[in-house]
Amino acid sequence: MADSHESTVLPSGQADAMLSSVPERPNTHNSSDYPQALESARFSVWRIPYLTREGPLGHTNIDGILRFVEAFVSEYLPSLPENQRGDSIEEFAYNLPTDLTIEDQATVGLPRAIELLSSDEDGPMPMEGLDDDAARRAGNFPWFAPSTIITRDPPSPVVPFYDPDIEGAAALNEIRIWVRELFSLNSLFFDIQAQMSSMVRDMGASDDPLRLNAQRLLDEAVDDLIQVSLPSLFELSLDKVQPRAESLADAERHVVTAKEKLFLAEAYLVTQEALLLASGDEFKAHASRYERTRYRDHLRWLVSNLQTARLRGIFICSSSTELEPVTRSYDTSEDSCPVCREDLPEEGEIAHPPAVSFACCNKGFHVDCLLEWLFENFSEDMDCPMCRKELDLDFLGALMEQKVQELQCL
Repeated sequence: MADSHESTVLPSGQADAMLSSVPERPNTHNSSDYPQALESARFSVWRIPYLTREGPLGHTNIDGILRFVEAFVSEYLPSLPENQRGDSIEEFAYNLPTDLTIEDQATVGLPRAIELLSSDEDGPMPMEGLDDDAARRAGNFPWFAPSTIITRDPPSPVVPFYDPDIEGAAALNEIRIWVRELFSLNSLFFDIQAQMSSMVRDMGASDDPLRLNAQRLLDEAVDDLIQVSLPSLFELSLDKVQPRAESLADAERHVVTAKEKLFLAEAYLVTQEALLLASGDEFKAHASRYERTRYRDHLRWLVSNLQTARLRGIFICSSSTELEPVTRSYDTSEDSCPVCREDLPEEGEIAHPPAVSFACCNKGFHVDCLLEWLFENFSEDMDCPMCRKELDLDFLGALMEQKVQELQCL
């Protein structure tokens, strides 16, 4: 399959098979159960209880479920805070078709999901003994996850589902790719909307007109995401391709509109970060920029791996990373990172500069290594891995900002 492709004219055919669609998700924005309905709708993108049929599942269906599970484990789970992954795995496994045999379960990776569930660790807990104001002064914001930003590997090449000798294989495969890519974008935008909503609620005055406008945009964005209805990928037939293409075009419009509203709302966070820096609340500003970088980096990774050139053009995330020669203006008695023991960049090497413990022993570290060390002790006393001098939130904030500058997502 080519690396990218544009939309093609989708032919009609005579094959007679059934293509079921995901039930429409109601707009419950004005309901008292809105938060629960929102979470249910966000997760429903990953539910597949409607993939059942009479009799045992065929090989084609198992292949399809396998790809759903692989996407769930490799794309969706890493986007969640660790302390939320267990419930998601449990619900995903619960909603798999009930007639899977033991062999089928092994094929689709259900044991892997169970392994992830059993090995899941709790996320960072609130600081004990601190009231809300004290916890915030200590950097414990409800939207801030003290963890490194995941470096994602390139996804495995997608093998065309329909063999070339099948009539209309190109059109059928195009529909499958379109569904999968809207599926991934919609899910990620649900997560971004939830994160941005939490951040906006924690910024500025509750009656600030700019904040109210940002909240309105976020509410409208989730309404658009809820309206997205994606068809099942099973038993897709050539005579159903054109109607499904029209349905997917409508779904795409909702996803595009949601994306536009999300990033209009994000402008409020940018303004608040500038005000925080001006008022001296630097750590909260750096934490906000770090979290925005986290979800923007995930979006950039997802978009860069879309196979549909049109979608890449719509959702492209700009980046202007320009590496410069490293200047080793720190203690060079060791050439390796004290945490991982792997080499640091040489003098003059074109690379990301190391993190430097400028507040104490002036040692060089890999940025992610030092961040991970400090995040592990975030709820306690953060100290330097080398000299054990206590390090404060100002140091951590500056280090997070170095990572933000390294990733160049904002």
